[in-house]
Amino acid sequence: AAEAAAAEAKAAREAASKELAKGATLGDDLAAKVKALEPPLILPLFLDTMLAAMPEEAALAGGWSEEDQFGAALVAACAEDPAAQLEVVYAVQRYCNERKFPKPNGESAIQKVFQELYQNDVVEEDTFLQWKEIIGDGDKAPGKGRALIQVTNFMLWLETEDDDDEDDEDDED
Repeated sequence: AAEAAAAEAKAAREAASKELAKGATLGDDLAAKVKALEPPLILPLFLDTMLAAMPEEAALAGGWSEEDQFGAALVAACAEDPAAQLEVVYAVQRYCNERKFPKPNGESAIQKVFQELYQNDVVEEDTFLQWKEIIGDGDKAPGKGRALIQVTNFMLWLETEDDDDEDDEDDED
């Protein structure tokens, strides 16, 4: 009986994660639903479903991470949780890898989406830097080598930002 209840709860959680990812509700309303979910959202399933449900051009532009779209819900699901933020990064990596790391208008799509995730406070700087350093995570998302090459400028910018922050702190002493 306990196994059946656990299986039923898992199925309900999967269904809720997929349903919320369809985009019928967005912004703060979606964030409230995500916060209210008990047990919580299955983040990888939510992200994969969300990205698959939208037109490729929209997925690769990254605007979906804005607060009035899916951003508020992602912040609610990932706030101060580096492991959850890594799931977001891996979902984008999986999505771009499946599409052979496209470069619409000559710009790396994965780099554009990473920038949007950072600017919209979905994924923190430390999480991106952690992702960069993780070795052997191909089971989470294939294509890490190609992804790293395509996000080199973003990573250098993040690391420079980090150095600038440290310099600012030194100036305050």
